[in-house]
Amino acid sequence: MKRITFYFVLVYITLLIFISCKSQEPAIGIKLDKTTAWIPMSETLLLNAILTPTDSHETIAWLSSDNRVATVKNGLITPVSVGKVNIMASIGSNTATCSLTITQGSAYRDCLKGTDYYLISMDEQTVSTLNNNEIIADFRPDNKLKIFDIWDNTYSTLPSNGSNFFGENQKWISLVVNNVSWSGARIYCGDTSLLSKFAPIAANPAGYYLHIGIQSSDSTVYLFGLFDEPDMQFAVGSTTFNDRGELILPLADFPRDGKWHELEIPLNKLKTEQFQYIASMGSKNILWFLSGNVPGTNVNIDALFIYKKP
Repeated sequence: MKRITFYFVLVYITLLIFISCKSQEPAIGIKLDKTTAWIPMSETLLLNAILTPTDSHETIAWLSSDNRVATVKNGLITPVSVGKVNIMASIGSNTATCSLTITQGSAYRDCLKGTDYYLISMDEQTVSTLNNNEIIADFRPDNKLKIFDIWDNTYSTLPSNGSNFFGENQKWISLVVNNVSWSGARIYCGDTSLLSKFAPIAANPAGYYLHIGIQSSDSTVYLFGLFDEPDMQFAVGSTTFNDRGELILPLADFPRDGKWHELEIPLNKLKTEQFQYIASMGSKNILWFLSGNVPGTNVNIDALFIYKKP
């Protein structure tokens, strides 16, 4: 009898030890290589799940919060329609989520893969695809301290219909030259706290670029400038820009086919030491441009920002 009792006690203790060991095993952790992402309708995206411990082999359950926007299979996301959706990967009760934005998209997307963005003109849909910690300063006009201004009514504004530089159905800057001897517009800022955020560029301009989305069907040569410094202006076109007798050399050009094109100007080609004086000068032009004096000349500009390439 004692042997039988001892046997049952031993079995009971063994079961307790087994159950205790199982309960102390750590749960499998899971995270995704992207917590936010965006893709155009024309592309797919593969999300990778990272498990802890790394030698885990459990099956991952993938789920889209709305299959009308995007579907997912084994981490491969296929867009269905424009919109926002959450993509989830789960093991047991542990879930990792990626917040995904599907856009119409365009051929120009690499410029959204950088860091340290100083926004001048960008639509809200595209801004939403950037991480907030990547936006250093936002100079987009708000009709308060950040203003888009046409000098002396030298341009007239046109409605912007269709897709913008990023392929979104959003507005952009569309202007036509009036019957005047010159034309010019600017975006300026009176917020000195924002202006002071250019300090990192002043310290080291390497890797920073001024991005311009531009569209035109004529052969106009344009003049662009950062701030009011003569050493920070450049022409865009096949020839020099004649600014009342001063000839400014071109740094870039683009096909005049009525389609959107991308210009990227490396800031270390400009006299970037001027950045360090901006904050103390009060209201300041962030970016300005001229497009000659030919009446009817049309210019479309979008996707204006400074950023650092990866």
